[in-house]
Amino acid sequence: MWGDPGGTDRTTIALGLRLAWVRRLASQVPEAAGWSKGGAAVLVAREQFAFGRSIGKATGRVVDGLLGRHWRDASSVSSFVDQLPKSASWPLMDVDDASGLWRAEIAIGRRVSDDARRHASSGRYDKTAVAGVMALLLVDLWRLLGAIEVAGRTPVPEEFFDAVA
Repeated sequence: MWGDPGGTDRTTIALGLRLAWVRRLASQVPEAAGWSKGGAAVLVAREQFAFGRSIGKATGRVVDGLLGRHWRDASSVSSFVDQLPKSASWPLMDVDDASGLWRAEIAIGRRVSDDARRHASSGRYDKTAVAGVMALLLVDLWRLLGAIEVAGRTPVPEEFFDAVA
């Protein structure tokens, strides 16, 4: 069902579960495939370039299914973005290095929020509308977690508030 994440440590399992969920979302809700591929791209970029962790074989196969195989050749965030299909590179278009990956997460939140709002208010009675409602709830949770994280920091970078607004 979820597949082997390729390891038993907490980090590998968490990444494996996130990517398996993203793959499932992309396959079961085609309207969410763009969100899923963009999200997978940001997850992989964060693992490789912010945390310096390589993507294991088992997890790499899941990533290949979402992003193709060329991502493996990247040695920097900018070369990673160049190797991605357009359907996955969109959140990273304004990111040059690992310090800007937070902006990619903001881009995902904005796009998911906009698309989900449109899907949820479509008046349809199908899984796309349900996915829209669920995505709006997840975006609200993401914003809440971000607010809690920022509340514990002093001073809060003004750039953060501008980006989230």
